[in-house]
Amino acid sequence: MKIILLLCVVLVLPGRESGWSQPLSARYYSIKQGLPAQALYGCVQDRRGFLWIATENGVARFDGFQFRHYGIADGLPDPDVLNVFMDGSGVVWALPFQKAPVYYNDSTDTFCSLPTLVNRQFRSYQGFVLSPAEIAISDIHGQIYVIRSSDRQITDSLNFHSLVNHVVKLDAHTYGVLLAQTYFIVRNHQIIKSESFHAPVRYSLYDPSVLYCGNNNDLQKINAYTGKIFFHRKMPFAIRQLNRAPHGLYATTLEGDVYLLDTATLNVKKKIWHQASINDVYDPGKGLIWISTKEEGLVMLRQQVIQRVLQKQDNEPSNLNCVLVANQQLIAGNNHGELIMWDGTQAYHTALTARTNLDAWIRRIFYNPPNFLVVTQIGLFQFSPEKPPVQIFPAYYGFKTAARVNDSTYLLGTHGHLLLCQYHRGAYHLKLLYAGQRITAIAPVTENECYVGSHDGLYHFHQQQMHKVDLGGNIGQQKVSALAHDQRGWIWVAYAGDSLLAFDPGGVKLTMRISEHFPGDIIKCLYADGNQIWVGTNNSLGKIGVYTNPAVHVQTTFFSTNDGLSGEQINDIEKANGQIYVATSNGISYFPDNLSFPAADIPVYIMGIHTGKRYIAYVSNQTPVLSYLENHIRFHLSAVDYSGLPGIWYRYRLNEHKWIITKDPVVSFYELPPGKYHFQVQAIRRDGMPSSQVAEASFEIRAPFFVKPFFWIMFISIAFVTAGISIWRYFRKKHQRRIKELEQQKKMIDLEMQMMRAQINPHFIFNTLNAIKQMIYDNDIRQANHYLDKFSDLLRTTLYTRQDAMIPLHQELEYLSQYLALEKLRFGDQFTYQVIAEDNVEMQDILIPAMILQPVAENAVKHGIRKLRHRKGIILIRISLQQQRCRVEIMDNGPGFTDELPTGGKGLEITRKRAEWHGIRFYMQRTIYYDQPCTVAVFEIPVLNLQPVCQTSAVTS
Repeated sequence: MKIILLLCVVLVLPGRESGWSQPLSARYYSIKQGLPAQALYGCVQDRRGFLWIATENGVARFDGFQFRHYGIADGLPDPDVLNVFMDGSGVVWALPFQKAPVYYNDSTDTFCSLPTLVNRQFRSYQGFVLSPAEIAISDIHGQIYVIRSSDRQITDSLNFHSLVNHVVKLDAHTYGVLLAQTYFIVRNHQIIKSESFHAPVRYSLYDPSVLYCGNNNDLQKINAYTGKIFFHRKMPFAIRQLNRAPHGLYATTLEGDVYLLDTATLNVKKKIWHQASINDVYDPGKGLIWISTKEEGLVMLRQQVIQRVLQKQDNEPSNLNCVLVANQQLIAGNNHGELIMWDGTQAYHTALTARTNLDAWIRRIFYNPPNFLVVTQIGLFQFSPEKPPVQIFPAYYGFKTAARVNDSTYLLGTHGHLLLCQYHRGAYHLKLLYAGQRITAIAPVTENECYVGSHDGLYHFHQQQMHKVDLGGNIGQQKVSALAHDQRGWIWVAYAGDSLLAFDPGGVKLTMRISEHFPGDIIKCLYADGNQIWVGTNNSLGKIGVYTNPAVHVQTTFFSTNDGLSGEQINDIEKANGQIYVATSNGISYFPDNLSFPAADIPVYIMGIHTGKRYIAYVSNQTPVLSYLENHIRFHLSAVDYSGLPGIWYRYRLNEHKWIITKDPVVSFYELPPGKYHFQVQAIRRDGMPSSQVAEASFEIRAPFFVKPFFWIMFISIAFVTAGISIWRYFRKKHQRRIKELEQQKKMIDLEMQMMRAQINPHFIFNTLNAIKQMIYDNDIRQANHYLDKFSDLLRTTLYTRQDAMIPLHQELEYLSQYLALEKLRFGDQFTYQVIAEDNVEMQDILIPAMILQPVAENAVKHGIRKLRHRKGIILIRISLQQQRCRVEIMDNGPGFTDELPTGGKGLEITRKRAEWHGIRFYMQRTIYYDQPCTVAVFEIPVLNLQPVCQTSAVTS
């Protein structure tokens, strides 16, 4: 009976094409995946494996993972590209809309035009490969140019002044040209034969010696050498276009269906695709079919090996947590407490609760004929197809996991209990084994022994006791997410994240990170198939084969949505009838347990080198020589693979150093020292092994000129010469500076001597003595003595100040007061003078050149006060502090000057030079003082670090 049951399952489940068998699977690429446009016109695969795609927004190059976009900046004269094709030498050509054709130059990574065609205003229409050595390109006016593939030179031309449907080469000088309704055979530019058709040709395709062409559903075969129709067939559909197939023809209908036709009989072999906005079908004969569509982007068709059922429907829960094959049916459970049963024809839904329950996650399903045991988050249910589900043992709920010990015994785990469940005589019996531990995973050994995963590590339950398993720190306190027990007795432990560990009573056997072997960084479930382990992750289904001879090592492979899995996340794995069944986030998938995709080598190419300053399109026979400033190197890689890998891992090394693994297609090196380098890179295959093909690149970074011996010889020589010149110039400047200082000292001494000679005017002395003499004659002895004392003090001060170059300001003002007092003696009451100092001026701290104010005061008396006739003279000396400068103003109300400042006598000129020498600003100006015009001589003396300690003072006479 078991054998009959297995046969029925095998016949029913995988055998129905309507729901379980899909001959081809499709993968769509659009703008989201990197295509430059949704509207595509055609594609071709070059000798390296790259797919070149003509789009309405440039040309795209595709390696299976990333698109490289070529536009106007890359040499295309127009972004709207009507077609791409490859000539016999492997060069890819593109036909821009109403522009001259261009070809791809791999040494520059750009498209290049033919100057001869550009100059002739050639407007591309179609391209044809005539032979391995020649191609033909026609334009919208019927002009045909034959181009040699090796050097891209025009070797021949034809002109039919009408749109050309096809061009074929029959022999060295003979061409067959298919127009809208006529076929011509041309030899040496002469038409030797022509055949007309009843209806215009809408589509055409050339196979050696045969032209397939027609209109709508009328398909015919023409002998290319005679132009005669030798086979004709009315098709059951209207054909839009024909494309080559490895073993036949692809006919695309006006409705968007694609059929494979037999070339001999033109019979339909099978339907390839349906209802697509198809522009082109390209089959390179490698198990893939590429469809270029008008609005859906690029479609890749491949043989469907993994079958899918219970795919997500509108408004249906799609995340299936568990799967079971039993009773000639496939049964799955979802997150909402629903059982879905599939009999190969249709699905039946059964809800465990009256209403949708988001907490009723179905964890596992077990079959004990005729009943099913359903383990859920909200409790245990017993179910048979003829009866509604019934909850059993309501005292226990919150089930997290369950595992089968044998056909009638199961271990169950809740958030706080470990339970033993047995089926006997149509009923289930429950026994509590342990309480107080949160159970997340179970690996049974016997009915009374198991390994238990919890939120804080791994435990061993034996003889009614729960013991923490010490794995030498490999597990620690981390949460265990899944457990499995294989045939050799190893316990496999998956814990939080992507780490997997295997051990037996003798110790840990191996540890691995699954993300280094297949996609995914979270382990969701484990299944032991003999000594092989299936691993379900959040991104793929992995298979691990463990081998112990000569040492423990693993071989891995994996399956993903690119291979046909229903969903990315794998929630449960079961094996039945030689098939692996997988519950995913988007339905159920199944396939033979011995299925394996070939781990073929993946070719990898170095597309270019970026030095930080420029981009170099890499060519294998080149060895770029870079400057020392170009030592930030980035290699741009491309691995060509269309087998369904979700991504590519690379390993690379520089100068035979250690291999480094990366997923980044750009490998960077920073601050490389000068030297010669050799870069190697390989792609990692599906089985985790490196491909045999190695892409290599050599380059050299030149040493900077300043580290070369010649540079240092020159540098030292120049340094010695420069040092000698610098020393000579230093001493020369020092000598010149000394001479200049001596000259300035001499000038200063001369100025000082002139100042001393000009300090007291002889006439002033004579006049003062005469005034004193007159007082004696007038018997004013007391006044005469007083002025004689002042005169002697003035002479004494003059003698003392001759010894000091700089004196305090208050000494200069005392001397000036003595001088003005004597001048007032001469003139009587003709003028008054006054010295005023503001309270913020500390005159003891202000140093000025000796006798610098006296010539100015003398000038005020001599040229100002002396000339007054009708008013009394005033001389005002005012001292103030303004912005770290002491301002001394000597003002008189004499007639002053008119247009220019007075130059004064020799004493005033000496004063100007002395003030400039000591950094004192000296100038004279006119102002108004008490409604009287006055002349003011201003000294602005630099002063530092003054503190106001004096009060306002005034000296008046």
